[in-house]
Amino acid sequence: MATLEKLWIIAKTANVTWASTSADIQIGVTTNYRSVDFKFVGLGEGSLIEGRLYEFECDIQEARIDHRDVTPRRVRMTITSDDAWLPEKFWMLGKTDDGEFHLMGAIENWPSDAWFSTNLADGQASYRLDFPFSRARGE
Repeated sequence: MATLEKLWIIAKTANVTWASTSADIQIGVTTNYRSVDFKFVGLGEGSLIEGRLYEFECDIQEARIDHRDVTPRRVRMTITSDDAWLPEKFWMLGKTDDGEFHLMGAIENWPSDAWFSTNLADGQASYRLDFPFSRARGE
């Protein structure tokens, strides 16, 4: 079993008015046995600014997650406040304890109407990483 040591999140905020946020964003990974949450944003005021690309690194070795258990359907991004955020692009990479790198999920063109917010009038609090694809299938 190759255990994930690190996750890298690469996210670009959409270049539209009000797309920035200072809210915390969490990544939740559900495996066959449990769910684990990792905070990847919490940098303070204006932490995800419109039109900018960001990279975040999480050390997750202690969670002991087999990289084969992580698929886009099992990864959920969640915002923790009503300070809405609209990503444009999103990638999640993992590095295993054997030194291998794996693309865990990628959304090259995030849907422009899929805002994150705990205020349901502005968006929804969380999306799975397979969201654009499950949406297209009508799930």
